[in-house]
Amino acid sequence: MKNEKFIERAAYVVALAGPLSSVTQAWEIWMDRDARGVSLVTWTLFFITSLIWLLYAIDKREVPLIISNALWMVFEAVIMVGAFLFDTDLL
Repeated sequence: MKNEKFIERAAYVVALAGPLSSVTQAWEIWMDRDARGVSLVTWTLFFITSLIWLLYAIDKREVPLIISNALWMVFEAVIMVGAFLFDTDLL
């Protein structure tokens, strides 16, 4: 029982901490207005993957996965928009 509680709490921590790891990438893109070296294709694939996981999590009612993937999608969208707007190689 103690292990189950620990794992459940750890899942919520990771659900928040994981997506927050992309904040620095988003921050740099938007503050510098420069997305050179950021792959729009890669972040779009990450977004699609997160969407599929989010739909799965909603179907299974897995709250930590719902939180995590919803947050990932927010940060991925911010990075994708920044990559589109500020990647001079795309223009």
